[in-house]
Amino acid sequence: MNPWVILSVLMALAGVYGYGHHQGYKEKETEDAIVIGKKNQEMSDAKEQADAQLAQAKKSLAAKNSQLVNAIHTGEQRLFVNVTPQAGCTAFSDTETRAELDRSVSEALVTITGDGDQAIVELNACIDQYSKMREIIRGKR
Repeated sequence: MNPWVILSVLMALAGVYGYGHHQGYKEKETEDAIVIGKKNQEMSDAKEQADAQLAQAKKSLAAKNSQLVNAIHTGEQRLFVNVTPQAGCTAFSDTETRAELDRSVSEALVTITGDGDQAIVELNACIDQYSKMREIIRGKR
């Protein structure tokens, strides 16, 4: 056989293989783009839902804190702390003595705890959103 014919056949086979490989790669890229688009849409929907839940939780928490601050301000709600009596001030040593906190101190404490509660709600929302995104990416949804 003529070596040029063998070389021509080998070159033709290599060209066909290269063309097929390239077409397969383009098809895979198209399939990947479709899957990525679906995942992006799922993540966007999950983010919107998580944002709405977070906003609702924040609104509810702010309303509760505002209601408690108003109750303290009007005197409907009072905060007390346990205090240890000094020696000789009480006849019974096993009784608890309580002292009422000043309204401004009570309001400040409620505000501080409200800020802490809000931070906890935001952290939990972040953790939940991370978990949802992770499930979507891994395809368990």
